[in-house]
Amino acid sequence: MDEIFHVIIDPSVLSSEQKMHSDCSPHYFALSLEKNKLAAEMLVRSRKTMRCSCMGYADDMQILWLINLINEILDEAGVRI
Repeated sequence: MDEIFHVIIDPSVLSSEQKMHSDCSPHYFALSLEKNKLAAEMLVRSRKTMRCSCMGYADDMQILWLINLINEILDEAGVRI
């Protein structure tokens, strides 16, 4: 069975607009975990708002932050690729 996880984005990598939109926080990425696959959505979402200008595609710094986080989780879990 597939699992969907919400990964809250570290405030230090939020864009200036996302930081200003405290009413929309927390901002997060959605991850889908399947038996043999992990998929990451590169869309910054809001837990409180369905549509806002602070939501959108992740920038380079946010993508790198997510990749590093996933690598750390896999390493700690002993998953080798």
